[in-house]
Amino acid sequence: MEYNKLFNNNEIIYIDTCSLMRYSVLDKILAEARPILLDKNKKIIVPKSVYLELLKHQICNDVNRQQLAEQAWDLLKKYNDVFVLEDTDASKQEMYQAFADADLISKMTVNKANYSQLLITNDKKLSMDALNINDLKSCRGKPIKVCSVSETVGLKEFQMPTTKQSKSIEEEMPQKENSVKKVVQNIYLISTGVLIGIGCKHAYKYARTLIGGLAFA
Repeated sequence: MEYNKLFNNNEIIYIDTCSLMRYSVLDKILAEARPILLDKNKKIIVPKSVYLELLKHQICNDVNRQQLAEQAWDLLKKYNDVFVLEDTDASKQEMYQAFADADLISKMTVNKANYSQLLITNDKKLSMDALNINDLKSCRGKPIKVCSVSETVGLKEFQMPTTKQSKSIEEEMPQKENSVKKVVQNIYLISTGVLIGIGCKHAYKYARTLIGGLAFA
């Protein structure tokens, strides 16, 4: 992809949790895109909700997800001059309840009137919701674009699927649980309160080593 044009045409750039956790592919993309981002004085924003989701993944009972989250932190450290953490001051309760998709949709809707925006995500449903903001009659403004992290083309622009494709996406993608009740239930199943406390302490300790090298918006 032509990164020069992509970054030049978008004033705000966000990245979602799922794309940050694609270490090997994103590492290659950032190695190529970094000089362009720096030249244009552009940053990739890591919203607070994404940061909290990464922390949550670090203490879950899925070993693979834990490793992917650790690799995401490594990328944030490696490219600390490209990423900016929006906010890192949060409680454990906020971490458990973090839901990046809704937060990103809210931010893009609010900023649409004044800024052109780019969302980097590999979540098909979130991609569709983000592009649908462009069609809101009560919220006119600058365009929103969506790109996914692709092994073949780097950042691949997401195109709104046809009606038939949309139905297929609905059937293949599981519903995301974003209610407080569901989150609490999942956390309970992960571990006991003591183990959660230990995990959180480890996660926050790990995050602090990262935060020291990053700039904040």
